Amino acid sequence: MRALRMGARWISMVLGVLATSATVAVMVLTAWQVVVRLLTGRFTPGLLEISESALVVAVFLGLAYASWTSAHIDVDLVTSRFSEKTNRRLTPAIGLVTLAYLVAWIYATGDRAAQSLAQGEARMGVFQWPLWPARWAIVIGLVGMALVVLAQIIDPKARAAGSDEVIEGVHVGAPGEIHGKDLPHE
Repeated sequence: MRALRMGARWISMVLGVLATSATVAVMVLTAWQVVVRLLTGRFTPGLLEISESALVVAVFLGLAYASWTSAHIDVDLVTSRFSEKTNRRLTPAIGLVTLAYLVAWIYATGDRAAQSLAQGEARMGVFQWPLWPARWAIVIGLVGMALVVLAQIIDPKARAAGSDEVIEGVHVGAPGEIHGKDLPHE
């Protein structure tokens, strides 16, 4: 159980770092485009295509980390009205439904990504930009989220771990609340 939880945590963090990097890339490319357009009055060729792919990477690779930390993934409009006991019973069932949906989506997007790679699919713009890497990023992001959901179904500690976890002696709780034996304030 612990190995599954730690594996899901590791995958979600790696994919989260990659998603964050893609987000930074989109911001830098957008700022570059604004500066170039102000100075020259022209667009930088290919930046739109690159930004679109980076945005896909940011969104889909971020799903696993968002699921691990319960950040803007869980909608508790209905479940917030149930007791804690009822929610504990419903959570695995909801996880199974989510997992089934993810598996279907992985199958469909994986098939499309394989076709895209085989055909060398590219977006026609000022130059040809390959689309298959972004399509595979969708599949990788969904697989990462499915692994996190599976870990949370099998090991209930994995669900609690995302929002309030202990990482190598440092307790991370609510935003801005960090405690640990090696931190200067303790």
